[in-house]
Amino acid sequence: MTFTQEAWARNSALFQATLEMPFNRELADGTLSIERFRHYMIQDAHYLVGFGRALAVAAARADDSDTVVQLAAAAQEAVEGERELHNGFMKQHGVTPEQFAATPLSPTAEHYTSYLLATAWGEPWPVAMAALLPCFWIYAEVGHDIHARSKPGNPWQAWVDTYAAEEFHEAVARMRDTLDRIAAATTPPCANACTPPTPRPPGWNGCSGTPPTGWRPGRSEGWRHGKAAGGFAGRCQGSLPCQSFLELVEKLVGYVCLILLRGGSPDHE
Repeated sequence: MTFTQEAWARNSALFQATLEMPFNRELADGTLSIERFRHYMIQDAHYLVGFGRALAVAAARADDSDTVVQLAAAAQEAVEGERELHNGFMKQHGVTPEQFAATPLSPTAEHYTSYLLATAWGEPWPVAMAALLPCFWIYAEVGHDIHARSKPGNPWQAWVDTYAAEEFHEAVARMRDTLDRIAAATTPPCANACTPPTPRPPGWNGCSGTPPTGWRPGRSEGWRHGKAAGGFAGRCQGSLPCQSFLELVEKLVGYVCLILLRGGSPDHE
């Protein structure tokens, strides 16, 4: 069994729970509200820029030219995806540039992107690569499931169809192959990666769990009063403790699942 296969097997129960999250169910059956969809688009666009930056840093640190090209292309695609959101779905569904600029990252999204950037800059390169994998892989598999379950007449079908893009699934396969290569050559797998844990939301039940239902981003942090611009710079909170590559990926899966859980919540008071 390869490293990525073992990592997926260790997180299969969490992945199945992710598929049943209300946002994913409502996106598939067409009952997702326009308010939640708009909120998700805004947060996704902010996130893609942070993800692209982390990929660009990882590309600069890559161990061979082929991986430099692979990661640099992924970084470009992430930022281009953010621009396509503005020119396509946001414009179609009434999200203005002013509204986007005035809406900061939610605490969950900022926590995740800050972690990716901190890891990309400050941890050993293999650890940075392990941190980037869950975004590729989980989004691809969740999207595949949503596309398969989408009901006829789904008002969000155009968005759902983007999950079926073969190019993205090919990129996921390449990322897995790259990480398997790195994991096989890295001894010890997570050397020097044990660092103080990041602050967690109230009631956070471990990195591979989800927060209790009562915790709602924005209810106590006042995050909507911040600014989206510059949200990634100087906000890195450190990195998670880990004893192995597998444990690191297991923790990062929790972050991605939390993004999916909270990404579609407008958090109205």
